[in-house]
Amino acid sequence: MLKMKKTAFKILNINNLEFSYKDPNEFIKDFNMKNHRLNMNLNLHYEWKIEKNLFGIVTKFTYYSQDNIQLLNLSTLIEFEVNDLSEKLVIHSNKEFEMDEILEANLIGIAISTGRGILFEKTQGTAYSKIIFPAINSRNLVLSKKVKVSSKKAENK
Repeated sequence: MLKMKKTAFKILNINNLEFSYKDPNEFIKDFNMKNHRLNMNLNLHYEWKIEKNLFGIVTKFTYYSQDNIQLLNLSTLIEFEVNDLSEKLVIHSNKEFEMDEILEANLIGIAISTGRGILFEKTQGTAYSKIIFPAINSRNLVLSKKVKVSSKKAENK
């Protein structure tokens, strides 16, 4: 695990990559939010350019009907500039990396919160306007990712 020193970072850019939704009334008979539960999903994808001190997090929020019909999709990219990123990030592969847990949790928390706010704003005036994507503890996401990586390493031994 990397030891954390005080790290300066800032948001450089916020990009909405994709937003689409379907009117649930077209797919679900007698649809109303009180009687129909939606399944929600959040995926994270990471990008980095160490030589430029850039670290990006793509958040993808998706709502599905109980019949697994995708009803809503929002993807955002939050780009951060992290001072001395090369000292804070160890790359294991294109998809696996190691970063101080506190820094990673902070960046993830900002990315998710930003995405939740964009989702709330984009859904105003739609059937989804009363749905607020639940808050997520970013520290738990970081820890669960580390457990998965550790299990995978143990399986490969």
